[in-house]
Amino acid sequence: MVTTFNAANTTFTYASVNITILDAKQTGTVTRLDFKEENTAANTARFLYSDAMRLILADGNSLVPTNGQEYGGPDPGVKRQNWVEFQTPDNVQVNQLVLRVGTETQAQIDIPLTGNADLNKYAAKTINPNKQTQYAGTTWTLVQATRELSYDTDRRRRIKCLCW
Repeated sequence: MVTTFNAANTTFTYASVNITILDAKQTGTVTRLDFKEENTAANTARFLYSDAMRLILADGNSLVPTNGQEYGGPDPGVKRQNWVEFQTPDNVQVNQLVLRVGTETQAQIDIPLTGNADLNKYAAKTINPNKQTQYAGTTWTLVQATRELSYDTDRRRRIKCLCW
């Protein structure tokens, strides 16, 4: 029997790739996550799903992907459907799982597969402080700064300053 869990509010950005989890399907001891992805960066997303994704069980143990349609992040401008599969214990239900995206040395995104995941804390945040400071005889005004989980160098240059 296949159990399908429809995801809601599950769009996030990892390595400049916009990822939307579409659903999770569970049959026996296999859990498959279907998602769509779009690389919005000027560079290839250099990650492997086997390194970047884990399913976290209620007891804290993590599971690595065992199969996938694509094994690495998409090239620049690519939009595609994709999936990854995990071997899960037969007594685990999808709504008890958390998808963790990001390696141990990166900021990690935890997505509870409950159907009501709040991913706002992972969204890009922009502030407009309009604060001045002096440095080396020049007055700088910090006009805008954006913080986001991304490695695209074009996106990291979002701090806007005025100087005179």
